[in-house]
Amino acid sequence: MLAKYWKRIGLIIVIIACVFNVIIKLINKLSLDKEMLSSAQYVQDENTQTEQKEEDNNKEQKEDKNQEEQKSEEKENKTKKETKKNTSKNENKKQEKNNQDDEENEDNEDNDEENSNENVDE
Repeated sequence: MLAKYWKRIGLIIVIIACVFNVIIKLINKLSLDKEMLSSAQYVQDENTQTEQKEEDNNKEQKEDKNQEEQKSEEKENKTKKETKKNTSKNENKKQEKNNQDDEENEDNEDNDEENSNENVDE
């Protein structure tokens, strides 16, 4: 007899399982208010997460800009120092040259004086 009616028995079991499933879902169903609140909370959490990510990205961009500015300032300072060194070297060279010229002029003057003295003596 079981062999003759096995399709019907299986179908009845499936129908009963579906009915139990529907009944359990209806009993445990959340109210509309709770669903709305949980959805609103979820959306709010997502928004705060995206805002935090945007803020973090903005901070990183600002930090990158600050680092770039610092690097450029350091380069500028280095070039300024180098130019100062170069100008001071040039000034030192000029001063040394002037000193040498002055010494030569003094020597020449001394020689001129000696020559003039010799000429006067003769």
